[in-house]
Amino acid sequence: MSNERTIADVIEEHRLLVGADEVRLPLGPEATAENLEAELARLREASHVYNSFTGLEQAEAKIARFREKFRRIRKLTQRETITSIEDLDGKLRNIFLEADWLIDVDQEADTAWIVKQREKKARTE
Repeated sequence: MSNERTIADVIEEHRLLVGADEVRLPLGPEATAENLEAELARLREASHVYNSFTGLEQAEAKIARFREKFRRIRKLTQRETITSIEDLDGKLRNIFLEADWLIDVDQEADTAWIVKQREKKARTE
């Protein structure tokens, strides 16, 4: 009998650690229990760090991220001479792609923004 952990074992352990009723994960064909375990541990740590920030900091990070997203959309919608339907289609496709990715929580981006803001504040104090 093998003592090796299976992917199902890793998922069940993660489910218990986070207190979830159910965990669903998309896995590629090369997924291994060891790699999955490492990635889930990394995600739990990232969530722990993100959740350690105040609600105000999280909201400010989200607003800053949305502001940047809208700045990019605004730039894409500026008037310019369109000479072909292909150019117009390409421009519209880029606008829709940019607008389609309004994510409520981006822990990695929001954490980086909060850390940067805290560092700025520490330098000015």
